[in-house]
Amino acid sequence: MKTVRAVCLSVAEILVKQDHRAEHEAEWEAVKGLPPGAVRHALWGGPWWQEYITGRRTVDSYHRAVAEALHMRFPDEVMRFIELFYAGEQVDDALLALVARLRPRYRVSLVTDAGPEQQIQLLHKFGLDTRVASDDHLISGVVGVAKPSPILFQLACERLGVAPDEAVMVDTAAANVEAARSIGMQGVLYAGLPALLEALQALSVNV
Repeated sequence: MKTVRAVCLSVAEILVKQDHRAEHEAEWEAVKGLPPGAVRHALWGGPWWQEYITGRRTVDSYHRAVAEALHMRFPDEVMRFIELFYAGEQVDDALLALVARLRPRYRVSLVTDAGPEQQIQLLHKFGLDTRVASDDHLISGVVGVAKPSPILFQLACERLGVAPDEAVMVDTAAANVEAARSIGMQGVLYAGLPALLEALQALSVNV
């Protein structure tokens, strides 16, 4: 195994904890006569989500599709719901501290599935443009390819100037970790900060 020169981290559920409000989901599903799980499917499960996070659908078109799936009015009702749904998101300060410790010894990339417009939101809403000293922010909707495509992870390595076997990908989804491994990256399935530190140390990453 080559010496690790770069660490790539997913944003969702690692750097930004998505504390979605289950009560909002259940309330809207009950009010609209929708089955359990309909909210999450509307937001992330339909083809409109994949089209949006690969830059093939505009944000307004995505929100219209969500509104239709949830039987909500566009734009007022669905936008209010989305605002409430994401209101509990918080940055994990302990993970930000880890990123700060990694650099400048390692190249660091933040990799996320998001629409082009969400790039600005991710950077500014959570202060990732000023609080995280990363080398790159790789947004699927900007580059036109999303997880778990190996192409995205190959691109992450290319943009950092490292070979895949010199990089580690940290993600919460097993499919994404396996895709990263398929191109030669080291893959770490995120299961909390203590486990992540242990996994990185096992790869001789100085944390």
